[in-house]
Amino acid sequence: MELLEPVNPLHLPEILGYMARYLSQNDQVQCLRVCKSWQETIEPLVWHELYISKDPSDRVPTPDLLQIHRHQVTLLNIDLNVSPLYMSEYPKLHTLSINMDCEEDMDVMDQERNAMDLVHCNPSLVCLKIRDLRPSIGASFWAPISQLLPRLRSIVLHFGSMSGKETIEAFWSACTTLESLEVVTLRFEKDGAGNEGEEGENSNDHDDDNDVAMSEEKYFGGVVSSPTMIFPRLCTLQLYGVVGMDE
Repeated sequence: MELLEPVNPLHLPEILGYMARYLSQNDQVQCLRVCKSWQETIEPLVWHELYISKDPSDRVPTPDLLQIHRHQVTLLNIDLNVSPLYMSEYPKLHTLSINMDCEEDMDVMDQERNAMDLVHCNPSLVCLKIRDLRPSIGASFWAPISQLLPRLRSIVLHFGSMSGKETIEAFWSACTTLESLEVVTLRFEKDGAGNEGEEGENSNDHDDDNDVAMSEEKYFGGVVSSPTMIFPRLCTLQLYGVVGMDE
């Protein structure tokens, strides 16, 4: 009876891929050099989640290299002040995280254009996250979201402000098809005022009705009454420290 030679578990793509998930990205990159079969198995994990920033300490792929591997990117975390060459199509992109806390030196028009380019190029998006939202992201960004991103099911906004009645209405309209909405520490400014003077600093002097910290308790059965809109698909809602909305 012929004895079968034991199989090295690392020669099985399923096992190798499972183990590689627990490695750091740097270690995954090192594993690509072992052999061709390892490269074929591990390379999609290397490009699965990508962070693009201007920070010199971050290892960021060149736009040319990214063009080769962009089809493997499913999670993209990007600073809005990087080269426009990164604002391109990622065919399998599932989650887009935009960071706006780094663009003080950017022109207002450039801010919105870069954000819009990312949205226009990636209709596959399911989740959109924006950190440190700036007033430069206006109604022209939010109004076409439902048409541009037919698969979008989740929006997450952390910190910042949204300015102008038209912009706020466009945002809530874009949320009507969502299944999940998370808004944390965000100020809604219907009059479009983006600066805080002495009056803003003494916020404790005015009625609580003007600044409302929203909670999930006001929302039930998939219906949100506050912005006078119906959210039929909404399953998960998290609103904390939201200021400037009417009850």
